[in-house]
Amino acid sequence: MIKGEKLSDEELLLRRVYRKDKRYINQLTGRPSSRAFAPRPKDEGKLSVDIERLTTKEKCIIDPGKFVLFQVKASVPHNAGLKCIYDPLKYEEDGVDNPAHALITGFDLEDESVPGILARQAQGLNYP
Repeated sequence: MIKGEKLSDEELLLRRVYRKDKRYINQLTGRPSSRAFAPRPKDEGKLSVDIERLTTKEKCIIDPGKFVLFQVKASVPHNAGLKCIYDPLKYEEDGVDNPAHALITGFDLEDESVPGILARQAQGLNYP
C-alpha cells in the first residue's frame, strides 16, 4: 500500500479507546459513545485507526487493562461520507513505527451523528 491510498470497503479498522473513561465507554454495556469515534479539535477532522490485517490486536491495544479495542469495517465510514486512507507512521526520534496506521477523514466537528453511526457499528474485541 502507498501512503494516502484509499482503503477498500472490506478493510477492518481498529480503534483504541480508554477503558475507564465514561465519556468514551458505557461502563455497564461496554459500548462506545460517539465521542470514542469523534476527532478532537486538534485532530483537524482526522481519526486515527489501525488496519487490522497489518497489525495484531495485541500490538494495537498496547495495554488491555487501560484500553478497549473496537473494530469497524471501512465501509461504515465510507457510507457515512468519510474517507479512509492509509497513513503509516514512522518516528525517527524514538524508533517506533506503525505501518498499520490509517486515518478516517472528512468529519464535520459540529456533527455528532457520524461518530454515533461509527460507534453503533463498532464491535468490542476485549470488553470487559
